[in-house]
Amino acid sequence: MAKKQPTLIELMEEELDKRTAREVNFVHAKLPGDRPIILPLSDVHWGSPECNVPLFMDNMEWAFDNKHVYLILNGDLLEASTRTSVGSGVYEQKETAGKQLEEMLAILQPFAEEKRILGITNGNHEDRIYNMSGVDITRIMADRLDVPYFKNGGFFKINVGKQNYHMYVTHGSSGALLPYTKIKKTLDFARFINVDIYANGHVHDAQVHTQEYMSINNRSNSVDKQMRYFILTGHYLNYEGYAQAKGMVPAKQGTPKIKLHGDKRMIRVSI
Repeated sequence: MAKKQPTLIELMEEELDKRTAREVNFVHAKLPGDRPIILPLSDVHWGSPECNVPLFMDNMEWAFDNKHVYLILNGDLLEASTRTSVGSGVYEQKETAGKQLEEMLAILQPFAEEKRILGITNGNHEDRIYNMSGVDITRIMADRLDVPYFKNGGFFKINVGKQNYHMYVTHGSSGALLPYTKIKKTLDFARFINVDIYANGHVHDAQVHTQEYMSINNRSNSVDKQMRYFILTGHYLNYEGYAQAKGMVPAKQGTPKIKLHGDKRMIRVSI
């Protein structure tokens, strides 16, 4: 007996269910190799006249050539200025938001095909499109790349060898302008979130702060010491323009590299 072909409505519902299932707040990833590296990529602002395209492309070439490198996409990948955006960005950006989207997807697709994108979240610049039209271009990117979508922030459990690492990633929001105030919002997450690594974007800086914390080990009746890592996830905007107009302190460009060891519990972050 011939198998009944699904109806168009059944196919539509199946596709919508897959898209809905993609939106999560928890991702469990098992990474091969002894010491994989995670790049929490944020604040590229592709399409902005101040975007440091050579640095960004150099870093993406390095990441693609090194097959033990994985990406977490952490918002503001696009400039995405609209007529209702603050300032004159809609007139200054190099190309339309649609073109920016297609070019960024073309850059990221090779990573997606190799299953090296662990997830994607929105940024306030992508939200400009959503706020104006109701179209969520970050969800579109998640669908096109076939990766988890953690809309406002996500928790990650990452297995490397015998080790488990816990991470919280969000684009964030803050009006901080100075280096020591930019990191504060990230530090504040530890008041109500308990993970090894906190990664936060938006403030256009690359920083790492470590904090030793102690807890009681019930099995051994002793006190364990562990490190927490608080990371600002970098940016690719040259100082002239937005940063200068906002009075922000010039800050290091690029993306932090988070190396996770599988043979022993060790995290190394380089900026």
